[in-house]
Amino acid sequence: MASRSEPASPVDYLAIGHITRDVSPHGYQAGGTVLYSGRLATALGMRVGVVTSTVPDFDLERALPAMTVVNIPAAHATTFENILTPSGRRQIIHSVAEPLTRSHIPDAWQETAIIHLAPLAGEIDETTVTACRGTFIGLTAQGLMRSWDADGHVKPCALRNATAILPEVDAVIVSQDDLVDAADLAHIHSLAPLVVLTQGAKGCTIYDHETVYHVAAPSVTEVNPIGAGDIFAAAFFIRMIDNGRQVVDSAEYATQIAALSVTQPTPDTKIQAISRFVTQQTLQITNT
Repeated sequence: MASRSEPASPVDYLAIGHITRDVSPHGYQAGGTVLYSGRLATALGMRVGVVTSTVPDFDLERALPAMTVVNIPAAHATTFENILTPSGRRQIIHSVAEPLTRSHIPDAWQETAIIHLAPLAGEIDETTVTACRGTFIGLTAQGLMRSWDADGHVKPCALRNATAILPEVDAVIVSQDDLVDAADLAHIHSLAPLVVLTQGAKGCTIYDHETVYHVAAPSVTEVNPIGAGDIFAAAFFIRMIDNGRQVVDSAEYATQIAALSVTQPTPDTKIQAISRFVTQQTLQITNT
């Protein structure tokens, strides 16, 4: 586990965003895009770096095993309460950690092969983005598309700093739940040539310049959907690097991985199931 003062070792996959200490019926649980995407990238054999902010006593070694972490100490951890209802997820945000700026990204990580901008509560801005010069820069936009009232009740908003941020990235992942309306999606696509709209059990829709594709999701029994979008994003970004940026193949792969994740109850079991699946796929290819 690296502190900010230590030189950072090279990594293959860099995730930038808040790890969370979420309220759950079983007490506080670690969460956030950097957790799910980082664990998936690690399971796929990548060296993972994380730039985050949380309280000093957060057990980052347990939450982000085998990753190199730069933590900006904060007075409060970013804390969400996710309430699953028949009509969808409701969220309450109880506290937010520190912003993540250009100065927090180690020089050695600014040209990482895959850089995943993974905000949850507006913690990155255009200066964070312009510091990144990776081979592939992907954005999960949810954390720039949230606002909340004085009681912490979260609602969608237009993507912050869209005109400054979106032209700098190679792909944007947006959930249908984060959109204000159809015009919001059109505005995002006007600034980012490749947008993937995730649609839960319906799969995803790809807006690749002027071409639109739809990828259906396999039918599975849902146990816990938390983290599926983050896992989808990481799988999509990694596959795009591996296959020469074939967007449909990447989306099909990511959809399959994400669907598998929702059948499992915890981050650990999600990654274990995905690791078994990836190993089986590798063995089938090797034996063909």
